[in-house]
Amino acid sequence: MIVVAHSMGGLVARYWLGPLGGAVDCAALITLGTPHRGAPKALSVLANGLKVGPKRLAGLTEVLRQWPSAYELLPRYPAVAQLGSAERLRPYELGEGATVDASFVSRAKAAFGVHQDIEAAWTELSGSPNCPELTAVFGRGHATLQQALLSPSGLSVTKGAPGWLPNPDWLGDGTVPAISAIPIEQQDMRARRAVAERHMVLASSSVVVDILAEYAGESLESVRGDKPDRPWLGLDLDDTALSGDPVAVGVVLHGAQADERTQVRIRVRARDGQEKAGAPWLPCARSGDNQWQAQLLPPGAGAYSVEVAATGVPTVDRLRAEDVLGVVEAGYEGAGS
Repeated sequence: MIVVAHSMGGLVARYWLGPLGGAVDCAALITLGTPHRGAPKALSVLANGLKVGPKRLAGLTEVLRQWPSAYELLPRYPAVAQLGSAERLRPYELGEGATVDASFVSRAKAAFGVHQDIEAAWTELSGSPNCPELTAVFGRGHATLQQALLSPSGLSVTKGAPGWLPNPDWLGDGTVPAISAIPIEQQDMRARRAVAERHMVLASSSVVVDILAEYAGESLESVRGDKPDRPWLGLDLDDTALSGDPVAVGVVLHGAQADERTQVRIRVRARDGQEKAGAPWLPCARSGDNQWQAQLLPPGAGAYSVEVAATGVPTVDRLRAEDVLGVVEAGYEGAGS
């Protein structure tokens, strides 16, 4: 059996294969954007609340805070810097107070224990004939929440890569930092694969077909590595927005140097298939070296595809990237200030 798992599904699969003993029934595991080491985005949601733009979804936040699995998405490494101190904290080491309460600390510590159980089980499996081959697929080059800062005013989570992070230019898939999508005990570079897709789109990445073909007997060493095999576009885009609010999008070209011919355009399309005419492409404004920006205004609540296209890119000419954007009504009953 070969298991393919996206996002938290990879944690579930690793727990089944490791601590629960399912490895005897599995030959290989392919994880796509799995937060093996956790994601600061989860810390932002659980500590500060689930937000869409400036609005806090109080009802949904309270529901999420009751789910043990939500805490298993927290960073397992010391991701919290303290203002005026060199000491870094793991989420469960945060003191009770205005930022988190006793329930958060207890649940976060239990979740950290789950990660320790997974690591211990897979370390024990390593080298045994029952150890499934694990390939971790991770997105690179997209702005991603990377670290938290604890100050007297509260806990803030930002997209800036911390100085201690190896390969800070890897960024992530927009949800999970690249370094977090690689299991902590996995040191074999051949067993991981960097791709250009963002987190949601990773679920249908064509790289899975390439890896499965390798298991079918074809030699596809090219599907391994820490960098996509061609230039790609990185996006800085929130997952959700409020109806009527402009959506800022940042675009970065990776793996090539833009020149005067390079142009970037963007469009937003409803995902319900009801559009009678193609959505117009809008030009993105150059904002720096290999960087562009744009603002979108989706027409109303719903699910949208955000598509970015670059032309005149040296060595490849054309590139595309896409992601999913959810828009909710500003008056949604779960929203609060």
